[in-house]
Amino acid sequence: MSTASCNYFYAILFSIMALLLPSLTRADSSIALKTAESATNRILELSTQARSYIDKEPDRYYSQVSDVLNEVMDFEGFARGVMATYASARQYNALKTDAERNQFNQRIERFGDKLERILIITYSDAVLSFKGEKITLSIAPGSDAAPHRAIINQEIYSNTGKVYLVQYTMREMRPDLWKVTNLTVDGANLGQIYRTQFASEVEKAGGDLDKTIDDWGQ
Repeated sequence: MSTASCNYFYAILFSIMALLLPSLTRADSSIALKTAESATNRILELSTQARSYIDKEPDRYYSQVSDVLNEVMDFEGFARGVMATYASARQYNALKTDAERNQFNQRIERFGDKLERILIITYSDAVLSFKGEKITLSIAPGSDAAPHRAIINQEIYSNTGKVYLVQYTMREMRPDLWKVTNLTVDGANLGQIYRTQFASEVEKAGGDLDKTIDDWGQ
């Protein structure tokens, strides 16, 4: 094959790839959308059932919602993002002993558990107050430009006519497994808000991470 023919062949090949890649990205994002839709529908069903027993058995409802959210949300990754430099790989690699590294991991786990509990209760209570208003989900325009990343828009229409926008930042952990890594509610980025709050609480505690984690959410 001549040099000109080779160049022509590769030009066609690259053109085809360029056309296919956006489609592959959209296909990946569609799985993220289906994941969010499935979780939303399951939790709405749980909340409907819970209205008959929530006053006597609230933990039963929270536990069921927790089971669903743990399938679709990366709580540990979210906690690491909130803790920022205090949970970074650089910080971990600077530790000298196994005891320090164990303490480091335990802090992330404890804080992750606290954040998870807070988010689950807050989310569960919000869904419980839902009275059948309209909910739509869609892929945010342009959010699927990066491979393995997507933002899912969830629009909640209240009976008063107000529309609330919840955005789920999602990442593909492995093929066809997408998880939420952050949430934005009506423009308020929860990850950023919690990160700022965590840094402020660490400063107030004089750098005492354990105290900051123990006091979080009180």
